Amino acid sequence: MKEEVELFSWERYFSDPSVGVNIQFSRQFRRIPHQHNCCELVFVQSGSGIHIVNGTREAISGGCVFLIVPGDVHCYGSCRSLQLANVLFFPELLEFMKGQEKEFPFYLSTFQRKGGEACRIMNLNSSQLEEAGRLLERIKLEQVHRMPGTMPMVRTLFQELILLLCRCETTGKYGSTEDVMMIGKMIRFISLNYQRNISREDIFRAASCPVRKGNRLFAGYLNSTPMKELLKIRIRQAEKMLMETDLSVSRVALDCGFRDSNYFTTCFHKASGCSPKIFRKRFKISKKIE
Repeated sequence: MKEEVELFSWERYFSDPSVGVNIQFSRQFRRIPHQHNCCELVFVQSGSGIHIVNGTREAISGGCVFLIVPGDVHCYGSCRSLQLANVLFFPELLEFMKGQEKEFPFYLSTFQRKGGEACRIMNLNSSQLEEAGRLLERIKLEQVHRMPGTMPMVRTLFQELILLLCRCETTGKYGSTEDVMMIGKMIRFISLNYQRNISREDIFRAASCPVRKGNRLFAGYLNSTPMKELLKIRIRQAEKMLMETDLSVSRVALDCGFRDSNYFTTCFHKASGCSPKIFRKRFKISKKIE
């Protein structure tokens, strides 16, 4: 039996929808699977927990930032003093980025993804989180005091917040538009073809990218390699299948692109800290408790 999912509609948060942005500071305690019909940018200010989105579980702690879009189903578990700042907004407020989005890999991979696709987590350092916090507090003050010019001020601060995140991601990594488009094409190819027996060369070929350049782009933009990104996506999908189905471990491995179940178990243990069977068992126990 599937768990019931609540809809947290924008009407729940926006007393004045004309502003288009609303900030909620909250301490997260319990699991409530839900979805939104607006966008939600989440800043983890302190504490730790597990973020479950579209069936995928990710550990989160202070400094983590991620975006929830319409179509995503998410909730939180194992919360330990988890303090969040939730920025709810209408997607049309991102129109100001048109023509600039290609400069920012973070924007391409985070703000242009569709509901149900893998949710990327960005990690801010302490100074970046502090700077973002100042913008969040200013937006909240505008909401509370409703001074003349609140709407344009809130939208201006929101734009500054989005640009701050984009710049944090690309600090020291600026490249040409062609490079950004190439890395975007390769990441998308991996996301769509992780079940197949694809190679590093297949990934580079999807973006018409030379091998040496492809390796450089993955190292420079993602601090990773094509095969590490492929493995990461396969493991995330395997976690989702272990939680949502009763398929055997060998079947999950095969459906996620692993041709050897023993190799799958080894990779899964290294990434998740336990075997696939233990992971499934722990999930079922935690679900009963919550």
